[in-house]
Amino acid sequence: MRGGGGGGGGGQRGGGQQGSGARGFSEVRMGTGGAPGRPAGSVDHPPAGPERWQYQRSEETTLSGVVAAEPAQGKGAGLDNVITVKLESGETRRVVLGPPWYRDELGLDLKPGDTVEVIGAPHATDKGAVLARELIWSGSTYQFRTDEGIPMWAGADRSDFGRYASGWSGAGSEGISGEVTGIEGVMPGQRDMGTGIVVRLKGQEAGKERRVHLGPYWYVEKSLPGLRSGQQITVKGSPAQWKGEEVIVASEVERNTERARIRTEQGRPAWAGGWQNWDGWGPGSAYGKLYDRGRVRTVDGWVEKVDVGTPMSDMGQGLMATVRTTQQQRLRVHIGPSWFIEQANLPLKPGDMVKLEGSLVPVNGKLALMVSDFTSGKRHIRLRDEDGTPVWSGRAAKPAGK
Repeated sequence: MRGGGGGGGGGQRGGGQQGSGARGFSEVRMGTGGAPGRPAGSVDHPPAGPERWQYQRSEETTLSGVVAAEPAQGKGAGLDNVITVKLESGETRRVVLGPPWYRDELGLDLKPGDTVEVIGAPHATDKGAVLARELIWSGSTYQFRTDEGIPMWAGADRSDFGRYASGWSGAGSEGISGEVTGIEGVMPGQRDMGTGIVVRLKGQEAGKERRVHLGPYWYVEKSLPGLRSGQQITVKGSPAQWKGEEVIVASEVERNTERARIRTEQGRPAWAGGWQNWDGWGPGSAYGKLYDRGRVRTVDGWVEKVDVGTPMSDMGQGLMATVRTTQQQRLRVHIGPSWFIEQANLPLKPGDMVKLEGSLVPVNGKLALMVSDFTSGKRHIRLRDEDGTPVWSGRAAKPAGK
């Protein structure tokens, strides 16, 4: 895929609107299971701690040049893709991007001779190499790390999709067309995953009803707004066994003239951020939609209590805190999902003085601050964009200069 378009995760930021008059997801029958915890897939921590992710923003530089070699696995960068860029001076520099699956999700298909501009900082262990934070190519900007250098793919490891993802057989593609006879909400991974959407589809040929596993609630709502019983759809995907039943794990869904990409042919999720955004903290989730730009506040105070909890049902564990503000008000704050906080190595303990910015909104009937900016001492971490999109959601290509 060439050009500025995003890959599998492209453009899926936030929830969609259901079609007018459609029952849509109001007809979803929720499955049973425990409250979801850590999302499926092992956390991609380097063996020797966070050294691999160290990013020196103060040493950041911009490189412009031509790609001299296609991406390859870097000896000093673990599983990260590395490109060689030839600068105008004739010097060549190694640029560390990110894991191959994340590059694929962005739709970044670099070839020798392509002109690129890279914003990055020196790699902590690979001398002479540059860790890319942003890469500009073919008129679009692709983001690999946050402003603090935290990888956009933090918390996900595509070498193992977990119990549910292992159901993708890879034995071949299967297609089925028919009428949607029902829509169900399930938690495929029990505590490991949040709510996903399964449709019952009655095939046109034999009239046999099959269950088709689509993806997380928020992604399906965005990709196929107004999905409801009675509609005709065509599904492509991989046959799989789930709880003793033969199902289809969808890779693509067509409805009239619409075509929604759900997974790659290898079974990798197409939604932004991948598997880790199936735990209720992702963009477009019921919780994420609570963020209100009109209710953004900045508070100063000290931490009274730090704990782990779930802001709403059907969510994974996240870091929470109780803060006593300088105005002597006690405030509950929601910081982010546990896997991301662990990856970011965010320091927080009782007694810490903090400055927090975020949206002060009712969550389950009680006011809470959904933190967008966290500052404690010299440490500052940006957790959400101005529109409330969390940095752990992954990123699609965005127009340069925006």
